[in-house]
Amino acid sequence: MTPAQTDLLIPSSIVAAILKHCRAEAPIEACGLLGGPSALRASSHYPLRNELASEVRYLGHAQDMIEAVLTMRARNERLVAIYHSHPASPAIPSRVDLEGNQYGPVPHLIVSLAAPAPEIRAWRLESTRFEELRWREVVEPESSTQ
Repeated sequence: MTPAQTDLLIPSSIVAAILKHCRAEAPIEACGLLGGPSALRASSHYPLRNELASEVRYLGHAQDMIEAVLTMRARNERLVAIYHSHPASPAIPSRVDLEGNQYGPVPHLIVSLAAPAPEIRAWRLESTRFEELRWREVVEPESSTQ
């Protein structure tokens, strides 16, 4: 069975890198960006420092963001998704997540570390509501992580 055209595709190596980053930053929220050749296919991972060093909020470090965007441009990539962790709560957008969304329709991955097995869910955020998106982990040997 092939993925639906609307599924966000994320290579296994990037899923593993996201989980490693989120676990390493706990109990503060981890955050980062995914880049790729199209809006629905990630091929690179850009972990960011959380400037707020908060357990319930995140703000990507400005210099890390600039470096990630410049690297994406050099690779002819686009911003595919933003991710952050919820170290002690479900992988569901919070009011703070909705109010703080500065990326418009770009998908947001939320990684919950609240249970022994982490959970990753994808969302499209608006100021007052959110919609869950489908995503799939794929095996792609040409993927890269930073």
